[in-house]
Amino acid sequence: MNEFSLPVAIALIVASYLIGSFNFAIIVSRGLRKTDIRKVDHAGASGVFRQYGTPLGVLVLLADTLKGVCVGLLCIFLPTPLVPAWVEMVCGLAVVAGHNWPVYFGFAGGGGLTTIFGFLIVVLPLDAAIFTTATLLLSILFWKTPLGKFTRVLGRPVPAAAVFGVIAFFIYLTMRYGFLWNGLMLLLIGLEMAARRSTVLFGDKYKTQKG
Repeated sequence: MNEFSLPVAIALIVASYLIGSFNFAIIVSRGLRKTDIRKVDHAGASGVFRQYGTPLGVLVLLADTLKGVCVGLLCIFLPTPLVPAWVEMVCGLAVVAGHNWPVYFGFAGGGGLTTIFGFLIVVLPLDAAIFTTATLLLSILFWKTPLGKFTRVLGRPVPAAAVFGVIAFFIYLTMRYGFLWNGLMLLLIGLEMAARRSTVLFGDKYKTQKG
């Protein structure tokens, strides 16, 4: 079997970022509501749920998840030699980076949770199910108990729970597979999501310029 070539790896990573850059919260808000959701809320499914209701929220949730699914399928079914683990890791980072900092929308996007879930459910289906369960349990904990008050420095309770869920998932993957590559991927993605959340919390550049 031929070795996986570096140009193909670079093309796959760039394609992952460009796929991630289709921020459907922004697309839906501009196309159907003639406004930009970033002026009033988070540019992701949660913001669409709050501002525009359940039908559009579900639409954006599914579309953002499918972005991650598409990148995962590219990594698995690309008609080339087996995609190395490090390329999968960087593609996962790239699709979330595209969602968080989309090139098509001034590099101001969402948080990346549903996108990384879509990616993981393809490349690590069982582990993604464990990650989702842990995140949902943490979400309920933060939402229904006084502990949630102490996590609002990270934003709303559910995104805060997602950050802790990623940390828990990182620990789990490290124990199950070793630190490289899956554990490192989740650690970096968690840091990437936290960086985007801090941008939203402390003032988005887009809101400062446009709002």
